[in-house]
Amino acid sequence: MKTTLILYSVLALPMGSALAADNPWSGTWKIDPAQSHFTGDTFTLSKGPGTLLHYADGSTASYDFGIDGKEYKTWSNRTTIWTPVGKNAWDTVSQADGKVLVKSHRQLSADEKTLTITFTGTRPDGTAFRDEEVYDRVSGTTGLIGTWRSVKVSEPNGPREFVIASPAPGVVRYEVPDMKATTLPSRDPTCRRDQPSPSRCSRRPKSSTS
Repeated sequence: MKTTLILYSVLALPMGSALAADNPWSGTWKIDPAQSHFTGDTFTLSKGPGTLLHYADGSTASYDFGIDGKEYKTWSNRTTIWTPVGKNAWDTVSQADGKVLVKSHRQLSADEKTLTITFTGTRPDGTAFRDEEVYDRVSGTTGLIGTWRSVKVSEPNGPREFVIASPAPGVVRYEVPDMKATTLPSRDPTCRRDQPSPSRCSRRPKSSTS
């Protein structure tokens, strides 16, 4: 799921200063599995105002939401809808500008020490994806309240390669060839936690498309 979300993050990435012609980001980049770490991230669910819960991952996301089938704003243009579907089980829908990005199913184990999240959705090229992540409880005793740490992820099946180019001064073009996705932000990228960086990607020779 993390590599799949990389694409959505890049397509919605806020821009910084104007891109120079010799910007080191220009070129074709490929995710290097040997230097990539898909486990170890944490998030915390705590009590929010009234009957709401509060979600925080220590970085971009921090918001209140209810488990009532209603839509709640998360961050930027994103929203979430949580619906209970049985004992210690919940379905969620994540959207951007009203468009569904991913659907998730969360299930607590019988001892309430493990949370398994299954993600399903459709990539921009029309193909379906299904990912699974397993989190262990770090704090808290029952239910969702507490801090959770990622300990297992399914084999990442999101985008493995992307191209950054500057077709004109002050313009950046992003391409994800294996997902047939392209966007044209107006300024150069600023490094973010959810964006691939040189420490996690190996650069390939510049292609003719870049």
